[in-house]
Amino acid sequence: MKTRRAFIQTGAVALCGLAAAPALAKPRKPKDADWTETFDVIVIGSGLAAFVAGLSALESGAKRVALLEKMGMIGGSTAISNGTISVPGSPLQKAQGIEDSPEAMLKDLLKAGKGFCHPELTKTLVSNGVEAFDFIVKHGAKFKDTLMMPGGMTAKRLLQPDYNGATGLLAPLRESYLKMGGQLILCCKVDRLLLDRDGRVEGVAARTDYHFNTRLKSDDLENKGGTPVRYRAKRGVICCTGGFEADRAFRSQELPQFDGAFTTEHPGATASGYRMLAAAGARMINGTLYRPAFPCTDEQPLGMMIDPATGKRFVSESADRVAIFHAASKVLASNGRRMPLSILDGDAYELVENKHRMEKNAVAGYVTKHDSLEDLAEHYKIPLDALKATIEEYNAMAEKGEDTAFKADFAKTKNNKVDKPPYYAVMVKPNLTYSLAGALITPKAEVVSVLDDAPIPGLYAAGEATSGVHGAMRLGGCAILDCCVFGMLAGRNVMAKKV
Repeated sequence: MKTRRAFIQTGAVALCGLAAAPALAKPRKPKDADWTETFDVIVIGSGLAAFVAGLSALESGAKRVALLEKMGMIGGSTAISNGTISVPGSPLQKAQGIEDSPEAMLKDLLKAGKGFCHPELTKTLVSNGVEAFDFIVKHGAKFKDTLMMPGGMTAKRLLQPDYNGATGLLAPLRESYLKMGGQLILCCKVDRLLLDRDGRVEGVAARTDYHFNTRLKSDDLENKGGTPVRYRAKRGVICCTGGFEADRAFRSQELPQFDGAFTTEHPGATASGYRMLAAAGARMINGTLYRPAFPCTDEQPLGMMIDPATGKRFVSESADRVAIFHAASKVLASNGRRMPLSILDGDAYELVENKHRMEKNAVAGYVTKHDSLEDLAEHYKIPLDALKATIEEYNAMAEKGEDTAFKADFAKTKNNKVDKPPYYAVMVKPNLTYSLAGALITPKAEVVSVLDDAPIPGLYAAGEATSGVHGAMRLGGCAILDCCVFGMLAGRNVMAKKV
């Protein structure tokens, strides 16, 4: 029988479909002198999952916890998200008399996952939702007293941070983490996980004084800067390294059809964590799955979507976001990169739940307001006669409740016509916003080995670095919930294991 040690020595990377031999984890016999510094727990990353994991480890008895962040600031993908979280059975739901349950949310997520969910992970997510929510509230997170129902959900369970998006969540958690004695090391790039002779993760090889270089095609492969260090983790390592949407070099291999796609991610969202986990023998799954998004994902279906070059519709407005992503990408490829638009009239705009997001995107240039169709057409250089003909046809079908052109479900789009000024043009910009690929974990957040399907000792992961929780589609507010639930479980379980 091939041991984990032998497997790692002969090519975990090859089995995982990667050509990153320099990152291969190598078994070694440690000596105290080998380590630059020793911690109980090392957390790689500094987004929400990382801070929750660090806090959870400290609460579970860890004395020395270090968060290692390759960038010069904290936050990762969390810092640029809106920070909304979907919680089934939250205190706010109960206060407002909204009936909900983990079972109801589980049903929603499994439906959206289209058979790609690992049900035991999805069940773990929803069944621990309230506890994880209470955990971050205990550490200072605050939320507004309004609830929303994101696409794909059957209950109002989406909460919004009280201020400043997800940074409003990170700030109090960071403060609490540091007050409890946690350490935060910025500009520290982890290159690989270090395993002992028995295949247990015992620490990391990293570089301090590291400066991410956005001018390189692949910072992960080309940037050799920094001072080498070796950090020991007596209890284990928790990977909260996020996704790889901004890593075009790596993405072109995993998702070659989207080589030139837009992304909403920050420059540091590279495949370093993915490579690191694969090199350590993690079972990497769902490599071709991704989550697209748009500036106004939930609002744009309320309008009529058109190609500005022709003034004609190009997709069913009620289609799922993957179908709209593909259709919008084709429009961009065929019309000289002119952004597709969704046109909402005054009545449709009144149905928008999150007007703050629309206003924010208006400031960013993704939403414009016009007193007339003529003004809108002139602004975007749309053939006016073609636009009016398309609207006339669309309104007639909306009146009858039947779309004979693209089979849109007018019930989902609220049977909106486009006939009452003012008119709003919303850019249907197709972005890759979330990696659904990653390491398979257990319900205890343990990383699963590709060799024997058993947990890799000493290795845990949470957040976007993992896969299997959401399946083919992550619904709104579930990324933040994922970070909280599995970050909490990772920190708790890394301390529960006897070493």
